[in-house]
Amino acid sequence: MKIKNNIVGFFILFFILPFILIETFIIHDIYKYSKRHKEEDYIIILGAKLNNFEPSQVLKHRLDTAINYTHKYPNVKIIVSGGKNYNEKISEAEVMRNYLIKNNIKKEQIILENKSTSTYENLKFSFKLIKKNSRVAVVSNDYHIFRSKLIANFLEVPIDGIYTKTYSNKFYSSLIKEYFKIIHEITRYLLKKEYN
Repeated sequence: MKIKNNIVGFFILFFILPFILIETFIIHDIYKYSKRHKEEDYIIILGAKLNNFEPSQVLKHRLDTAINYTHKYPNVKIIVSGGKNYNEKISEAEVMRNYLIKNNIKKEQIILENKSTSTYENLKFSFKLIKKNSRVAVVSNDYHIFRSKLIANFLEVPIDGIYTKTYSNKFYSSLIKEYFKIIHEITRYLLKKEYN
């Protein structure tokens, strides 16, 4: 009985409590900051899955969010960030650039980052394309912004978020996945893997 109680206590302490804490941080971030937009020097649109040579629905929503942002702040530089996955013939960044140009964004306003294959790489490689002391925001799904800010903080570059609303049927499953991805990112940082 004592062993069983110890196992239950261990499970609550090392899984349930961190899970509740991290999910609370994500939801708090969305509710506190998702409506606050200010003028930035650069916005970074994070890549997502492609459908052949076209943006997936998720990626299209991110791109449309960025396009709407440029209506208010037309001078912002746009970094499209995303490389090729193993089954993709064109990089996510190139597909994003094409979509933006079709939607009346000037080609010279767009900066291509086409090597990254993870959120960490999206940010690390994009930051190299940005002038020092610039105001920067990342465009991604609402549940993804907290992790993006966390990684940027580990990379010592402050960023804001431009939040793309996630439809409810995907939102809750994505929140659960984010917990494990955030734990993974914190572990990598603590072990100094790629963050030195």
